[in-house]
Amino acid sequence: MTSSLISNILSSNNYGKFGIKKRDLTNIATQINNALNRKKERLGAERLTNGFATSYSHVGIGKNTTITLTGGDALEPWNTAHTREDGGTSMNNVVYDGRSFAFCSAV
Repeated sequence: MTSSLISNILSSNNYGKFGIKKRDLTNIATQINNALNRKKERLGAERLTNGFATSYSHVGIGKNTTITLTGGDALEPWNTAHTREDGGTSMNNVVYDGRSFAFCSAV
């Protein structure tokens, strides 16, 4: 068969370029998008849930992975003893060096 004949057959049956109906392709793309959004939410929830630990084990498909949560000061995220860049001892959102305030906000 020639390519033009195949093209006519596929277009008459409402199939796209790859032999998949456009509506089915849209549904598949929507399902993939929903699955990726659920995965992002689950991974984010794992980090929030394990915020008091230095690491945790993530159970994936076929393997487990150890996720380390410590930052530059080697403390877990919800620890109250984090050090500051300017050497201060009080960890808050306002850093004052004696001359100017640097307001840091979490977005």
